[in-house]
Amino acid sequence: MPGYFHFERNEPCPCMSGRKYKKCCISRLENYYQRFKILREWLEPEFAEALAAVCGLPAEENEHVPEVAEIDEALELIERGFWEEEDEENSFDFIYNTLIDFINMLASDGNFRHIRFGMKEIEDFMSFLDAKIETLEKEPGEDELEVLFRKAMEEWLPKVISEEDSEDLAWAIFEGLRKRKYPLNERTALVTAFMVCLQSKKPLDNPIWEAIVRVSLDEVIKIQKELERLKDEKEGGRKIEEDREVVAAATEIEHLIEKYPLLREDVSNRILSMAEPALKAIGINKINFELPAYAVLGGLLTIFNKVRSLVNLKEKFFEWLESAGFQNGGKEIGEIFYDAIFKNAWETDYDIFIAATNRFFEEWLTGKEKSADKELRDSVKKLMSAVGDSHFASTFMIHVFLYSKGILSVLERGKIALAEWGDTEGPGIDFEDLLTPEGLEIYAGYLNEKGNVSAAEHVRKVKKMLN
Repeated sequence: MPGYFHFERNEPCPCMSGRKYKKCCISRLENYYQRFKILREWLEPEFAEALAAVCGLPAEENEHVPEVAEIDEALELIERGFWEEEDEENSFDFIYNTLIDFINMLASDGNFRHIRFGMKEIEDFMSFLDAKIETLEKEPGEDELEVLFRKAMEEWLPKVISEEDSEDLAWAIFEGLRKRKYPLNERTALVTAFMVCLQSKKPLDNPIWEAIVRVSLDEVIKIQKELERLKDEKEGGRKIEEDREVVAAATEIEHLIEKYPLLREDVSNRILSMAEPALKAIGINKINFELPAYAVLGGLLTIFNKVRSLVNLKEKFFEWLESAGFQNGGKEIGEIFYDAIFKNAWETDYDIFIAATNRFFEEWLTGKEKSADKELRDSVKKLMSAVGDSHFASTFMIHVFLYSKGILSVLERGKIALAEWGDTEGPGIDFEDLLTPEGLEIYAGYLNEKGNVSAAEHVRKVKKMLN
């Protein structure tokens, strides 16, 4: 992907300063580019640009930006290994050993554990490989199995790897190079992998993809064995759920998730898949998700302080939800109310929001909607188990989605949203009064009278935010 690390002068600077590149880091990166080209004339322009970015972009917190001399040390070994070896066999040994070093880093270095194919992809590859093995008349030996593996990979990789995936891989190695100070052999392996990724446009030309397949395959096989062990223990009398996404709550699976990051992604995807019917039903108001105002009060007041106008608040918040894709159960999160939503969803309103959300869904499951189709009911139950859980990308998104929809439901109902469950009168104040200390005190007193002491205490806690 030539030019992937080539930055245009008038574009935003890649250091995320907000300034244009020509007014920010351009001088330093151009200087580093020239230094690398002088030190190693054989460097391709796009690779020299990429190395200049590795050394020249400012460090973020806890990063170690390598010096030009550190990278040049690795380049010297690469130069010797590729071009100065008279014996082709020695040159091959260098490539092989460098690849082994990179595979070891993929397998064990925390900075690279996220570079994996997903479980679903690897299970697909395993089925692809099994189909080839089944065409044989007898069990293949180790050498024959390796030949089949390579043939399967040559057919499978181009189907699953896009140019964007190759760019993401190069970026992941770029970020990894800046994570810590590596010993020379590891630094050389990373710089070699970085070079290969930048100069190999097709997946079959890039041996790094083979390394990722092998490491991912090894981990998936280990995960499958561990999950099978947990299943056997359950059948032996231990109370362990069988489904992967439910097992995630057990101590045993938590250990596995920490040990194998790609299992986390698999669990997350399964949770999202099961919750998707309910998310869509809420997004199109097939399930009319409504919460009382106190359940999202912190977020509501914080957003009001940002917008400063009740007249525009509902309109602006709805625009945010729509742009974020939440109206259709989407996954992306908009920017406008980012801080207000996240801080309050996970801190200020966390406990009261979870309690109110669970109550809403419990009533939906047992009330007038109890005849809803089984798939939707099962999906709602999965949604309930995800609320309040930040361990997975999907559960994090679900929690924020429901919290945002809860705020929207309050804005849409206004004064009616102040009433406690089962009450039609409410505290006798206008919705605008909720945004004053006096109105909040009346609201808290009303909730206390209705027997919801925890909600009353929460309102008084949020009241302090106005002072």
